[in-house]
Amino acid sequence: MSMELAFSLMLMSEPSPAASPVPVPQASSTTSGSTTPATATTANPLVAQERDGPPFHTEEDLQLVRQRHRLEVNPPNPPGRTVWRCLVADPRCGFTIEVNAMTAYALRFRQGAVNRDEVLRWNSVRTQFDVWLNIPALTETRGWTRYTRMSLGPKGGVIVSDGGQIWGNLGFATRYWFGRGPWALALEFSTGLTFGLVARKRDPDDPDVQLRMHRTPMGIHTDVGLNVGGWGAIVVGAQYDSPLAREDIPDEIKVSSSGMFYVGFRGNILWGAPAAAAVGGTALAQRVVTAP
Repeated sequence: MSMELAFSLMLMSEPSPAASPVPVPQASSTTSGSTTPATATTANPLVAQERDGPPFHTEEDLQLVRQRHRLEVNPPNPPGRTVWRCLVADPRCGFTIEVNAMTAYALRFRQGAVNRDEVLRWNSVRTQFDVWLNIPALTETRGWTRYTRMSLGPKGGVIVSDGGQIWGNLGFATRYWFGRGPWALALEFSTGLTFGLVARKRDPDDPDVQLRMHRTPMGIHTDVGLNVGGWGAIVVGAQYDSPLAREDIPDEIKVSSSGMFYVGFRGNILWGAPAAAAVGGTALAQRVVTAP
């Protein structure tokens, strides 16, 4: 046992062979004396190459961005302020509320005796007061400014004509702008249902003029106008009132079919002239025009 122990101690005391050194990669020197990696990286054509400094985008890159987002190279300067904070319709405005007054010359007609196929015709004055709620339906952005190309929204008001007749109307109105400036042209279209509210009592034996509630079936009116800058428009339109003439109703509340064609001027009441013309036309229709 002692000889085996001595032999084991002798083996453990022998030095182990030295480990071979790990080779270190040598750096290649350049002419300027700086060192660079020995292996060069290959350029990937799918990866954008880095630049030493700004600008980091070329003009071709900017042109692609403009085409993608429909941007102009030199956008226009921001427009000036709108009139009365968009109480007058303007392409530079978004959501707007306006009050319009219209005065028109009307060719009226009403059905007469049915057995004689009779139609009564006369000339009259028609005035209308409406509130328009304009909601942008189509917009366009130029530079930092958003313009309204087309607006659409509800409208309602009253229609006044000769004979003390007053109709209510409810419908919608739309406006398409052809330009972007404060005096841009616009095409207007409005339509709505009409219903009688008040009419003058027709009694040849009673000389006193009396107004009474005059409920009628639903009618319709439609007009088209050419507007200038939201201030006013030349309007052409028509109105039709459906009849209420059944045999089982009394004669004093019967309503014959009637209507009118009209041409006139409609404008915002803020600048005074449309409102004054509408009020004067209403008074003139009640005193001068005599309905058959």
